[in-house]
Amino acid sequence: MKDLKHLYYFEKLLEDSYNDLARAAKDEGRHAIGHVCFQIPEPLLNLPGCFSVRLRAPRTGSIEMGTYYMSSTLCEACRAFLERALEGGFNFLDCIIAPDACAQMNRCVENIEHLKTNPNPDFFVTYSDVPMKSDETALKHYVKQMRIHVLAPLHEKLGVDISDEALRAAVEQQNKVSELLTAIGDYRKCDNPVITGYEFADENGKPLGKIVRVPHTLNHKQAMKNTTIFTSTVMFDTVLIPKENLRMPEIIV
Repeated sequence: MKDLKHLYYFEKLLEDSYNDLARAAKDEGRHAIGHVCFQIPEPLLNLPGCFSVRLRAPRTGSIEMGTYYMSSTLCEACRAFLERALEGGFNFLDCIIAPDACAQMNRCVENIEHLKTNPNPDFFVTYSDVPMKSDETALKHYVKQMRIHVLAPLHEKLGVDISDEALRAAVEQQNKVSELLTAIGDYRKCDNPVITGYEFADENGKPLGKIVRVPHTLNHKQAMKNTTIFTSTVMFDTVLIPKENLRMPEIIV
């Protein structure tokens, strides 16, 4: 029970993108690098003098303005991010680095830039063309994109050190974080797991044990009305539930 106060502290951090840790980093003069996807390597976003901030919109109420500038058919998360930007929730960011992957998220970031939601005169947005294959040609293209659209802007616009030494230090730091996350995940392997799969995935750390139920069929109007299945992330244990028993609802057009 004595450790609950520490869990509460971290839960509170999740309630605001510009939380105590982000504020402390800004007070130290570090650059806040916004990002929206795992396809930009985190070590490049956490080079010396920088810290990465994944765009989030906790405690979102209305997304009316986000819907006005985008579309009611687009992902609620993307509209919520734009809504939060219009409210000034991302004004602390020095830039946003995004991959040219999800079209809906790209529209969100483009609106954040086009509508000039960030008053910082040096704020900038950059996009990288990330390949969807893993062959040698794709790797060369990926490396080139990271150099041109991530490292170069950080160095030229923010004066960030992008030397080999700085990159290796950032990779070493990320490896330590990954080791800690792996160690936490290993607690789920116990006969009586200390951390369940749902607790591990829930951003608030609350063991709600929620079961996701989806309809057998959806028509187009129902699919566009909300995100019953399209943005749901569900993990299945295929040892307990055979793959042949898993299926997505049929969408009737």
